[in-house]
Amino acid sequence: MPLCLSLLITVLAQVAPEVETTAKRSVLLLRQSGGVAVAYEYALPLSAGAQEIAWRPEIAGLKREEAKLSIWPIGAAEVSGAVIDAVHVWWALAAPADCVVRLSVTVPFADVVWSIQAKGYLESSTLRWRPFVTVEHKGSVPVSFDEALVEAGTSSGQPVSLGPLTLEPGKKQQRPLEQTYELATREVCRFQTGWDQVHRVLVLDAAEAAATLGRWKMQQLLLARDAEPPVTASVSLKPDRGAEVDLGTTESVVVRRKLLDERRENLDYDRFGRVQGLDTVEEVLVEAANYGEELVELQIVEDLPSVWEIKVYPTAEKPWADCAMLRLDLAPGETATQRYLIVKHSGTRIPQKGE
Repeated sequence: MPLCLSLLITVLAQVAPEVETTAKRSVLLLRQSGGVAVAYEYALPLSAGAQEIAWRPEIAGLKREEAKLSIWPIGAAEVSGAVIDAVHVWWALAAPADCVVRLSVTVPFADVVWSIQAKGYLESSTLRWRPFVTVEHKGSVPVSFDEALVEAGTSSGQPVSLGPLTLEPGKKQQRPLEQTYELATREVCRFQTGWDQVHRVLVLDAAEAAATLGRWKMQQLLLARDAEPPVTASVSLKPDRGAEVDLGTTESVVVRRKLLDERRENLDYDRFGRVQGLDTVEEVLVEAANYGEELVELQIVEDLPSVWEIKVYPTAEKPWADCAMLRLDLAPGETATQRYLIVKHSGTRIPQKGE
């Protein structure tokens, strides 16, 4: 006889009365990958021996062909692979003894999309920010869940609860998360090869910031500060640079980069008189001016692959694998110039390891 469980779960056994039950809990899972799933949990009595479970979704948008079944406690019953017909998803179970288990059916949900952003406030050398979640329902009927969980961001690895959630068709909901983060930071101005303008950049405490922002996979930050309108800032996480927040361009600091000369030197010929290596030397002039009212640290960043060199006084830093950096401190109204050479080795002029 069939054992029929509501939320359209059916257990078929050799001896079992027909009964109905309801899902103990429905949970909306907002996954770190960006996907969405729903987990339906049941308290279910199983009889010893072989039996089958049939599940049919009750709301549109659930991808039943990707549904997965889990049972707790582990080992209470063996589960074989799913079989899908026109209506149901079937699993075969084998329980060693009569028992009551917690059964969960987890299925991707196509009608809901979500994203995570953050709002921050910059005060002196401290950045305070708080993540918030936006959930949008693209289906045609309202849906409700006992709980929504964000599977991202926490240092413990545990999901963050948003509490019960009801979604209306075609509408978005925003839910702030409870925790607020504080990160030490300093603001610099940066001009890099290929840029037309100087950018304001927040350099964050590398280890702590990279770990925190990386867990949340944060890419943008809505940032406010005193006497300035909020700006949408881009978050950058790179292995050799740590965490940085690009606040956008500034007009108070201006940099002009001029190529004064380009020449070929140190040509190396093979025995047939063909050039097999040379150095291309670029002479560069940088002119910088601070039209603002505060002292700024200006970083001039030049692309510098491993087979290039930069020759400058004072010596340039090489904080990252593919760049060189010159630092200038500019007081309000101050201008400065810097000349340097970039030597691009090619062919046999490329230094070998150990040279």
